[in-house]
Amino acid sequence: IFMGIITTICLSFWTSYNCWTVVVLKRHIMMERRSTETSLISNTNITYAELGYWAYGKRFRTIISSCICTLQLAVCTVYMSFIGENLKVVFDRWFHPISHIWFIVLSLPGIVMLVCGFPSLKALVPITAAATITLFMGFGLLGVIVVQEWKDRPDELPRFNLPSLPIAVCAILYSLEGICLVLPLESAMLRPANFGKVFVVSMVCVTFIFCLVSSICVVTFGEVTNGSITAFLLQRQEDLEEGALFWILLSNTVCSVSVMLTYPLQLIPCLELLAPWVSRNLLRRNQDTNNELLDYNSSDQMKKYSTTNYNTMDGGGGGMGGDTAVLEPRPNRAANRRRSSFYSIESSGIPGDSNALRLSLVVFTFLIATVIPNVQSIISLAGAFAGSAVALLIPPILELAYIQRTRDDNTAPDGWVDWCVSWLLPSLRCYSSLLFGLLCFSIGTIAALIDIVNVYKAKN
Repeated sequence: IFMGIITTICLSFWTSYNCWTVVVLKRHIMMERRSTETSLISNTNITYAELGYWAYGKRFRTIISSCICTLQLAVCTVYMSFIGENLKVVFDRWFHPISHIWFIVLSLPGIVMLVCGFPSLKALVPITAAATITLFMGFGLLGVIVVQEWKDRPDELPRFNLPSLPIAVCAILYSLEGICLVLPLESAMLRPANFGKVFVVSMVCVTFIFCLVSSICVVTFGEVTNGSITAFLLQRQEDLEEGALFWILLSNTVCSVSVMLTYPLQLIPCLELLAPWVSRNLLRRNQDTNNELLDYNSSDQMKKYSTTNYNTMDGGGGGMGGDTAVLEPRPNRAANRRRSSFYSIESSGIPGDSNALRLSLVVFTFLIATVIPNVQSIISLAGAFAGSAVALLIPPILELAYIQRTRDDNTAPDGWVDWCVSWLLPSLRCYSSLLFGLLCFSIGTIAALIDIVNVYKAKN
């Protein structure tokens, strides 16, 4: 337990520092834009990928976009799989066994309504509040189970197992994947200057909850071998008290509802990156094709109707010199409004956002969740690969670019002390963070892949 708490605190502090580094870089870019733009209005919706473009150009922006999209889509996929697995257990106990895929299918309309019906972060505020309330309801129900099982807790606590440390680190990194939500949340705040206080208090509370809930569960139930505590309790329901099963099933259902309500929030960073790209590369090509067809049809109608002669109001003669009436195609405004509402969402504040794109992403995560049903394997792999890159590798790389640019813009340091404080020590900190991040990235990814192979070997 002690090593778990220390690891959680260290990773939380590390990822929080990297999150704040990203916020500082965003504010630096905004100041640069304000100093160069003639207008007083500056765009505050700067994405994580745009920081990469500012630091190292287009290719690094593509790398960041790929990692963020991979991580957030993996999170959404895990959410879908989590909902299906948890509701399946409840249904199997109270009714009859059925595949978890059917519950993923049943949850799909609700997720689509949440994703398409609440386009912006401000619109998602009541949904996020409801998700928080249901989450703490799940904690309360879990507390009831802990009280019932406290007298039967194990006499000895689990010992520290070094080979399982990489998988545990990857799972913690997955739980701290919110670095992708930091910039959108700050941009959506009414007073972004107060974001620092909100961020510090939030991360302290999150870290405390992680440590408290995990420690209580380990003390009460022993070694937890599943990524979901409710799923773990259902696996060993024969060892629990007779009245505990009802509370486990109820907690399972409440947590599933909370996860479903959180799904749209996790999709926002991916939409901020994919929507402009889709609009720029795919929809524009279709629009150009439609414009060419419209120009062709209009010129064809011009040729068709320009040979028809009409008399003028004053009785002027006809013939080739008379006035002509050209019939132009009348636009279908109702169809255009329907098409616009489906292919464009202006209220989201994301350029190129559309219900079609949102629906496509939801369907994509649904398909992946049905193919790879093992929740813990996806958690470990997503946290090791994309999570390590986004939370541990990219921020120090961006900070190195910031340090170099600050050094180039300023005058020479005044003595070796100023040189060490302003350049050497920050650079060493970034390189140390980058080296440790590479270590976590490599070991965690390999361990997660080995774990996935072992899971499928055990099933076969």
